[in-house]
Amino acid sequence: FPPFYGSLVYIMLLLVFDNIDQLFVNFFTREIAICIVLTYLLSESQRIGFFMLNKVYPLDKNLIIRILLQMLFGIISSLILISISLYIYFVAFIGYSSFGVELISFNILFGISSVFFNLLYFSIFLFNKRNEEEISKEESNKMNIEYKMLALKNYVNPDFLYNSLESLITILKKKPGKAENFIERFSDIYRYKLSNRNTDLCFLENEIKTIEDYIFLSSYRFSGKISMKNKLGKNLLKKSLIPCSLLVIMEEVVERSNISDIQPLLLELYSEEDNYINLKYENIRSLDPLIGQREALESMKKAYTFFSDKQLDLIEDGDYEIIRIPLLTIN
Repeated sequence: FPPFYGSLVYIMLLLVFDNIDQLFVNFFTREIAICIVLTYLLSESQRIGFFMLNKVYPLDKNLIIRILLQMLFGIISSLILISISLYIYFVAFIGYSSFGVELISFNILFGISSVFFNLLYFSIFLFNKRNEEEISKEESNKMNIEYKMLALKNYVNPDFLYNSLESLITILKKKPGKAENFIERFSDIYRYKLSNRNTDLCFLENEIKTIEDYIFLSSYRFSGKISMKNKLGKNLLKKSLIPCSLLVIMEEVVERSNISDIQPLLLELYSEEDNYINLKYENIRSLDPLIGQREALESMKKAYTFFSDKQLDLIEDGDYEIIRIPLLTIN
């Protein structure tokens, strides 16, 4: 803003020459106009310098060298511009032959102004560059998480698939009448996965139906030693969460647990607050948990952190573990 800064330079010059009492008498004289014109010329010379150096030595080469070159150009151009302008003003218009003190004072003030302009320019440049890098980083993280989520939705747990097919063979041999229900619920799980590949959120009631199918199928593998109590109210069923998140968590819990006749896996699904549901179970971890499932749960945690300010938490409560799953809202 040349008018504002020019007026400020004029006031500083009056202070330098101990003539501040002339401020109210001569505020609109040609001296202040000269200061404003010099400020405008200086700002334009700095802008031209930015443009020229961007062509000769871009900012992405070496920022420190570029800053030094810009500072040097700014100070030199300021000295030349101010000296020529003051010579024309004092000699051609006023007729002064000696204006050394004025020349030094003007050059010092406008030299400092040149440094200030350059520092302001580079501060804005670095601030914008940092913002662009943060935005690029956020976009990269979003794409990475979305890719992992897509892979997670498309993920077919080979152990679950193998165990289910093995259970199906046993049913066909011993209880063929139950095979149709088994196959239907098995297909429902993978149909649900396929139908939610491209969706961001799904209803809680659909997730519960899927994990009930999963537990039903797994109960054949573990001889009925896995069960779940659902204590969620109907008011939560239309709440949303990330598709397949309950299924991934359930697979994680089952595969990491050492389920046997002595140690059955009893799960409890409940809620203590409207924005979270809790999955509670006894900690009977297997000595050799599956690494793949652990990575899947970590990916799910990152997804909830990215898409919401709520976190998916794992809490240890004595002999029990509680997984707190946030419920999301579609905006």
